[in-house]
Amino acid sequence: MRKSIVLIVMLAALAAAANPEARELVVSPSRVETIVSPTEERDARVLVFFELPPELLTGKLTVDNAVLVFDAQVADADFGLLHIFPVTKAWGTEQTVAWSSPWEKAGGDYTQRIAGRSITMKAAEGEKKVSSNVTFIVMDWLSGRLANNGLILVPSEQDLLNSSVRYSLQKGSIKLKIECSESPVR
Repeated sequence: MRKSIVLIVMLAALAAAANPEARELVVSPSRVETIVSPTEERDARVLVFFELPPELLTGKLTVDNAVLVFDAQVADADFGLLHIFPVTKAWGTEQTVAWSSPWEKAGGDYTQRIAGRSITMKAAEGEKKVSSNVTFIVMDWLSGRLANNGLILVPSEQDLLNSSVRYSLQKGSIKLKIECSESPVR
């Protein structure tokens, strides 16, 4: 037991020493919109667009981890599942955003090929801060494999079909926390 504790402390010290230049960037969204299905008011989706910091765009920093953080809760059900996907159609500069506009598919254009970690919320916990790992989405934005059209938070289709779940999200609490380190000199 004692050797395990010493080993854990040593590993933590090595991790901190390995990257003393590590830092966290906290990015607030430049736009947040909610779109609601005209046939199912519980199917409310939240669109979030972030302008990424210049240090990331120029390659001076490397993303180690990226997490979407916000306050949310569920009601009218014991629990609910919320998915986070990257949006595939530009909307950040559109004057109006609605369930069917500017999308090719009603409810928003997004890919499920790459996703943030889905979030399970329990009604008994009330409103709480939740987070989803979106590291690979942010890395794809920066590499150009995926255009930065923001994220969409989508209620679970199963929840909408099989329960009376309602989601509540505090738009003002949404942040993108990016842990990064200095890029190696080439």
